[in-house]
Amino acid sequence: MGKVAQVLIEGYWPDRVPRRVAVTQVPLAKEFGRVFRKIEPNFPAIISGQHTISYQQFFDDAKILSAGLILATNLRSTVALLGLSNVDTLSLFLAAQFAGCKVALIDPTLADDILIEQIAKSAPEVLILNENTEDNFPDEIVRMSIHQLRQINTENDNPSERRGRWRDVAVLLPFKNGLSGHNHASIIGMSKALTTYIPELAQSSFACTGPVHRWDIFAFAITTLMSGKTIVFGPNESTNWIPQESYGVITRSEADEIVEGRKESRIESELLLLFATMSDFELTWRKRLENILGRVVLPLWGTPQTGPAVAAHPSWVPLEVHGMPLTNVTLLPVDPTSGEVSEVPWEMLARAELGIESPTIQVGEQDDELSESVFDWQGKRVVRTGRIVEGDRLGMVRFIDGK
Repeated sequence: MGKVAQVLIEGYWPDRVPRRVAVTQVPLAKEFGRVFRKIEPNFPAIISGQHTISYQQFFDDAKILSAGLILATNLRSTVALLGLSNVDTLSLFLAAQFAGCKVALIDPTLADDILIEQIAKSAPEVLILNENTEDNFPDEIVRMSIHQLRQINTENDNPSERRGRWRDVAVLLPFKNGLSGHNHASIIGMSKALTTYIPELAQSSFACTGPVHRWDIFAFAITTLMSGKTIVFGPNESTNWIPQESYGVITRSEADEIVEGRKESRIESELLLLFATMSDFELTWRKRLENILGRVVLPLWGTPQTGPAVAAHPSWVPLEVHGMPLTNVTLLPVDPTSGEVSEVPWEMLARAELGIESPTIQVGEQDDELSESVFDWQGKRVVRTGRIVEGDRLGMVRFIDGK
């Protein structure tokens, strides 16, 4: 029922979708380089307001930033980003992959004490701030602006690149007052699975209205770049953007505002596909949202530790079917009474708690709640979700706990 590198699928899928998805075990830098070599250099990678950044510009800027990171950090160290624009965040994320570093995306909306604690848990070698960010951090934290990082490169000869390993943590995403780590194979697996099972994503732009440090936004932004398509930040009427050829993602709270009439659905109703990040997949609620928007809404579900774990497929007709596992995770049946992985396979169980084994690493000390939900199994980390589901050998998942 899923592996880190591949998932075997039988039935349910359109003929055009491969039944086996192979995930290359390479560092992200190598994967990005392969993608960029196939793209027309002047094709837009990012549109932000009236500003368009081509793939060549995006690639070149990442190279400049990576040269600065190489001189400012050690191999496989952490670079923390705080208060930067989405565009700068993505540029620095790619730059860090070239430099062989991991990136910690810090949530700037946290209270000051929690923010400092989160930064400390990421143990960054350097913290890159927006020039307008209030600097009240301890003196031992080395910090600079993205402009200063570019200056480091211009004052020195370009050093040679360093390479990370595909098993290394690539990005640390905010989780409570800590961070959850996702490695290279996990991120590539998410992208490969989404574009294989939902081929429209590989041919569409991504209308992004949220911060990149959110795990669902991050997953789709990286998927878009690996597909050689365009990310549109803050889409509005003035951007050079065709909504019918784009897809987007909204949170459950944003979807609730649309359903309850507290938010006008302007962009969402024009998109080719819309994903809703949900804690549950209530049928009645989904139908109300779909009727308001006049289109199918594909549920996307996961945990901060694992990232996207279950996603809907647009060709599925039964509305009560909730999703399929992505290739970056393995879904495991957990006995809710003992909290241990069941030795009985999915197809022989009427119900079980959903457990997720994923190539991710929890960073920082665990609180009592988290320590009960994450455990080791056969040398792997498994997250208990607390959700009661039905599952079968084909990867079909139905949430039946009514949450």
